[in-house]
This record gives sequence, structure tokens and C-alpha cells, in this order.
Amino acid sequence: MSILKKISAYLKHRLRPIIHLPYSGRIPQRGRVLMIYNVKAFENPKSELMIHSNRQEALVIANAFMTRGYQVDVKSYHSRLPVQWSNYDIVFGFGDAFEASFHEGCTAKRIYYSTTAALCWQAQAETKRLQRIEKAHGIKLRPRRATDRQWPASLGLSDAIFTTGNAWTQKTLEMWDRPIFRTPVSCLSYWSPNAVDGNYLQRRNGFLWFGGRGAVHKGLDLVLEARAMIDAPFDLHICGPLTDEKDFWNLYKNALEQDDHVINHGFVNYRCEAFRDILRKCAFTIMPSCSEGGCSGVLTCMASGLVPVVTESASVDMHDCGILIEDATPEATAIAICKALSLPEKIYNSLSARSVESINTHHTLDAFSRSFCAALDSTIG
Repeated sequence: MSILKKISAYLKHRLRPIIHLPYSGRIPQRGRVLMIYNVKAFENPKSELMIHSNRQEALVIANAFMTRGYQVDVKSYHSRLPVQWSNYDIVFGFGDAFEASFHEGCTAKRIYYSTTAALCWQAQAETKRLQRIEKAHGIKLRPRRATDRQWPASLGLSDAIFTTGNAWTQKTLEMWDRPIFRTPVSCLSYWSPNAVDGNYLQRRNGFLWFGGRGAVHKGLDLVLEARAMIDAPFDLHICGPLTDEKDFWNLYKNALEQDDHVINHGFVNYRCEAFRDILRKCAFTIMPSCSEGGCSGVLTCMASGLVPVVTESASVDMHDCGILIEDATPEATAIAICKALSLPEKIYNSLSARSVESINTHHTLDAFSRSFCAALDSTIG
């Protein structure tokens, strides 16, 4: 990307204006809400562009406020434009602007929306993973998800915290002594189990790592090192922007380039035929992440019948449908992989069916809406 394009992209993020949503409530207005969040869903709310669950959830959140009588304005959490805080009765969201509200005389009710573990916890978790690699390989890799933005006022002074993920994620927020309400991540799924169903004997040795930025944060290093410890053959399919992390790629170059059973697909849209073909080759989705607020990639794979092999900090409530990686080490990851490889077909089929049931019960957009609205009613009355 050229310098001019980088500058243009930076300015586009930082100077995004507030979006004023048309009021569609059927009751008299109770006030105004400023929602500081991802604005892309509002700029182009077509379902086919919902490439992440947070976009469809953003529309639900705005609608929840409007149906309760609030006019909603939406501001990008990247935007640096000033805010007239006196215009608002409720401020919802996260980011630098949300944090600034505590320092700029805002008197509105604040609801902090935590879509990750507490940022201090997340930074520490990724740093520990990087320290492990430094000790094992003598190389310092770049942090990809840790941030110097900790937003302490948002966590400690908000009137309530809404968080996604599991009980592990919630626990990282409890030290701030605020009312906490947990909502499930909604699942973006496209390929039904019937669409990806294949011969179990042909796919039983297939594992899919489906993640975003931060290969170490999301435990791909543990999976690659575990693979070297296991004699039994298995295929590891990698879907994510891995080539953007050149230091990681160079460290694990031999495994990524010379092992025929490690297949890097790069970024793959979950709706495309290529992703369905990958799903057909895999029985399991693996994610030894160090910190999440509900790992949406794992949920997408579970919706297609893959069985999760994850750490507790991947923040997925498995409901007895998966295999837990007990510790953040290559050895523990290898043990979990071997356990998965040894599953009898009958037990695997049962776990696969439970994975789909878990998504259909707990991670639909309706389930998110119900949970969010219940939390909102408890907070604003």
C-alpha cells in the first residue's frame, strides 16, 4: 500500500462523521443514545456484507435502543472527531472516544461493551505466549493483539459492562466491580452440516485453524509445534491472514512450506465454495487462543458440524460437544489432538451433532438479541 493510500485510509477512519439513524420507534422518544462501535454495518447494511458477527449484532443493538424509545447516533470507535456529550442520555460502546467521555464532562449513563477479555488481561496473555516462543526459539516476535490502550475509566466507572464470551471472559472483568451482563456471540454460518457432510474416514484426520490477526495470540504456534510431536498423520488446514505476519512465517517456515500435511489457504470468505471444500476435509476446528470474547471463527465451524478443540480462554461454551486443551503448551495441545484422533466414529458423530445443537440453541442472532435486550432492560429500566 502506498504512503498516500495509507494516509487516506487513516484519515477515513479518524474523520468518520457520526451517523444519525432514522428514528423508527413507535413510542415517544425517551432520549438520545450515542453508540460508539463498528459503523460499517450502518454504512452498507446488506446481509451479504456481514463478514463478521459484530456487524449483524450492531444492527440488533441499535434496534434495541430504538424500540425502547431512543434516537440513536453511531460513531466509529476509530473516529477522533469531538463529541457534544450534552446531547446524549446514554453512551454505549468502547474505544478512545468512549474513554474520553469520562474526562470531558459527560454526565450520560455509560454502558461499556467489552467484546474481548479485559484489555490488561489480554495484553498480558499475548505477552506470555510471546515469552514462551522467545525462551523456546530465542526470537522475539511482534505482538499483534496487545495494545497500550487499556481504557481503565471505561472498565471501572461505567454504569454497566456488557460482555460477550464465556465465564472465563467475564472473570477477567470482575476485578473492576461493575454490574456485568454476558451476551452470546452470534454465529455467522452459511454451510449447513448436510452441505459439508463427507466420509468420516476421509475427514477424521483433518483439523481447521480458522482465525484472524495474531497467529501467536490464537495459538497457531502451539498447533504447529504439537504436530511435530505426534506420529499419527493428520492434516492441518490454516485459514487466516498468515502471510501478513512475516516474522511468524519465517520462524515456522519449514512446517508451513515443507510439510505436505500443513495447508495454508490464506484468508477465505466463509461463504465461498472454497471454504465449504475445506470444511469437507476436516472433522475438527482447533483454536488454542490465549484470550477471546467468544471466538466467532470456532462458532462458524461448529455450525457446520466440526468438533471444537479449544482452550478455555478461546471463550467458547462447548456444552459437552468438544475437547478442551488443558494448558497453553505444545504438549497439552498434542494431547488434545491425539484424543480427537482416537475418537470412535459413533462418539465423534454425537459430538458433531451437539456442536450444531449448541450453535442453534445459544448462538443465533435471536439468542443474542434476547440476551442483549434483557441486559439492557436491567440497566436502563
